[in-house]
Amino acid sequence: MNIYAISINDNMNEKNLRYWLEKISEIKKEKVNKYKFIDDKKRSIYGELILRYALISEMGIKNEKIIVDVDVNGKPYLKNNSHIFFNISHSGEYVICVVDRHPIGVDIELIGKADIAVAKKVFTLNERKQIFAREEDENTLFYQFWTLKECYAKYKGMGLRLPFNSFSFVLNDGAIKMETIKAEVYFLSIIFLGQYYISICTEENHELGSIKQLSIGDLIAM
Repeated sequence: MNIYAISINDNMNEKNLRYWLEKISEIKKEKVNKYKFIDDKKRSIYGELILRYALISEMGIKNEKIIVDVDVNGKPYLKNNSHIFFNISHSGEYVICVVDRHPIGVDIELIGKADIAVAKKVFTLNERKQIFAREEDENTLFYQFWTLKECYAKYKGMGLRLPFNSFSFVLNDGAIKMETIKAEVYFLSIIFLGQYYISICTEENHELGSIKQLSIGDLIAM
């Protein structure tokens, strides 16, 4: 399983935005047009573009056969390929996407300073103990726990509607175990470019492949 990533600083601007809008679905186009700021527009457009790239290169689907729709909960899905699932996330300057043949969730977060007030609100006591056990690790651990919770909530299709303190993770020598909720799922975590944490929730015990950093040139060639 690969992670596809692209920087929003990669050559998309107000002048060529119209060109890229014609490359995405009508649903996404409507969403993009509601955004005020160019970076928000770029994140949304790039999200669908790298999804299309991933589906073409990994699943062998022709671009014209890719029809993206949303379900009653607002979660995007492939209209003509119900056996293929995807998830998209963005943070900072990066947008990422994963595809799979089972439901999947992914989250990326730019690593910043651990927020103690947020930790008390959304993390369980056991998670907080793990995060703040060693001061030198608390920032990276905070964002690992956050991305793990986010990717599971996205796997479930609930996002932030699923209370993050309703389930708990234990980290032990690289192994990730979810407690309090019995679910046959697996988790992967990786630090990207030394600045971002990425976590994935899957139904299969995948080995993480490469992080494929795309450029706007790759997308033009679709």
